[in-house]
Amino acid sequence: MLLMNYLDRVSATKKILRSWYDIQFNIGQNREKIARISARLTRTTGNHGMTPVKGGRTTNDDLIDGIAGRDKLAAQQKELTDLQETVTAAMDHLTEEQRFLLRCMFIDNEAHDGIIKIQNELYIQKSEAYRRTNEALERLASLLYW
Repeated sequence: MLLMNYLDRVSATKKILRSWYDIQFNIGQNREKIARISARLTRTTGNHGMTPVKGGRTTNDDLIDGIAGRDKLAAQQKELTDLQETVTAAMDHLTEEQRFLLRCMFIDNEAHDGIIKIQNELYIQKSEAYRRTNEALERLASLLYW
């Protein structure tokens, strides 16, 4: 808990929101990689009746490497999925406007026009848009890192 005192919660929340699509992409990629490794592990056959090559890899080496790689990917998958579920649950506690503000400013802001979208949608000035966005960000950060 002492570590939480040194963590800039708002910056960490911004980083999570800005990398939201990367998180989604990595979840899908890891799922596919785990399936490929699992399929390869079930098809691994031994070298029955063949003379082993000196210094070559054995079936056991391939199995061990495959299991270790799959376990590493599964651990990453669990972390990413847990993060996704935590952020989604916290976002559900925000108002529709707060979700819109955060989505425009951090998640869907590749063209860096989020503030303009907010101004046009809510008919507010730039300073008010930033103020409301900061409030939404603070609220989400408090929900994530309470």
